[in-house]
Amino acid sequence: IAEVEREIAAIVPISNKLLRHAALNVDMTVRDDLLKSFALTEDVAFIRGNGVGPAPKGMRYLVESTIGANATVNLANIDKDARKAMNRLATADIPMSNVRWIMNPTDFGYLQDLRDGNGNIVFPGLQLAQPVWKGFPVEVTNSVPANLGGGGDESEIYLVDFGEAVVADSYQIKIDANESASYRVAGSLVSAYSRNQTLIRAIAEAAGKPIDAFETVDKQVSILAGLPEDIQLAFLRETLKDFDEAVTLLDGMVE
Repeated sequence: IAEVEREIAAIVPISNKLLRHAALNVDMTVRDDLLKSFALTEDVAFIRGNGVGPAPKGMRYLVESTIGANATVNLANIDKDARKAMNRLATADIPMSNVRWIMNPTDFGYLQDLRDGNGNIVFPGLQLAQPVWKGFPVEVTNSVPANLGGGGDESEIYLVDFGEAVVADSYQIKIDANESASYRVAGSLVSAYSRNQTLIRAIAEAAGKPIDAFETVDKQVSILAGLPEDIQLAFLRETLKDFDEAVTLLDGMVE
């Protein structure tokens, strides 16, 4: 298993006047927002990073092939598609020790509300506080898009054995503040001191590959791709890591 450190960072300029006079703790609010942004960025990279530029390859692009979902949406086809994903993992000779589904809230909501001809909930396990589908826990995340495909109305469902997956952090997120540093806006260097600002910086490093494992990723991940418009529009209704030298610079300054 090889690890190559990559870095994710963010800098947010805040008006010192705002820091002094605001009724709430602005610096704590910015810190919390940064942590949320880091988590979302890492989720997207781990699941669907395309490997272009500083981004690592996520599960979607490490898998050699996906399973095309049936364009005709009905209960029988949903069961067949899910079984295909489960069979791909079951026949890959992997431990199946921590298998989970990952899906968008739209798809989760559709499956959760699906009823048979008698009005009965088809998948009662999805009603649980810790939802289960086909015997495996379900993770719901907006990091799986709901606007894929040529018409922007498709999504993906992932079935992953996380038992052999490794995401390595070299250290936790470090957050600090500085009133005299400079930062760039549209390519130009700007002095925080001259603008009476404080810079809040968050930085973290992690291993470059979102999944390092003993089996190939293709054996560990089944992806149902091309979930059609019926599912996406039927019900309108959120987590693993990294970027290289990527710097997210939030230019929104408060004066």
